[in-house]
Amino acid sequence: MRLHSPAFEKSLKREVRGAIRGDARLRKQYRRTKDRQRVLGFVYFGRLVFSAILASSALTVFKQTGHLSAALAIITLWTLAGSADG
Repeated sequence: MRLHSPAFEKSLKREVRGAIRGDARLRKQYRRTKDRQRVLGFVYFGRLVFSAILASSALTVFKQTGHLSAALAIITLWTLAGSADG
């Protein structure tokens, strides 16, 4: 069973493109959405770096103190600082 038709998809894309070109609001929204998708790569990289820093600081505190609760406190403080509004 075939779930999609290449001809249907092609005609649908053509109609959507035509609708976007014909309406100024849709063009503006399309540009905004397209720009946001490019920026998301930096957001994911930033999250990865933040997680690595968090893990290394928690590991360092655990190695220095020997207490798991101190490492968990560092994770809690970093998370709180990261989620605080500017």
